[in-house]
Amino acid sequence: MAQVLTDAYVWIEEVEDLKVQEVAKFAVTEKNRQASWHLKYKCVVQGWTPVVCGINYKLIIEARHDGVVTKYEAAVYEDCSGEKQLNYLKPFKPILTGST
Repeated sequence: MAQVLTDAYVWIEEVEDLKVQEVAKFAVTEKNRQASWHLKYKCVVQGWTPVVCGINYKLIIEARHDGVVTKYEAAVYEDCSGEKQLNYLKPFKPILTGST
């Protein structure tokens, strides 16, 4: 059973799944097109999604740019017909928790 996060998101247990890989590659390709970036997709590190009429993906992706591998956070919506829309792809900044 997938672990449920707040706001009804569930972890994607199989980030190697071909569909998850396709969505991640789309995110990198679309950001390259929109912003004239030159990222090269590497892998999905983790992801989570809610299920609606379509799927919202939130993914942590590794991509290579000028020989440097960096993590990015992507949000992609895929509607019921399979049409995908990149909501954002930005450098990943982990949220640090704990007391100071």
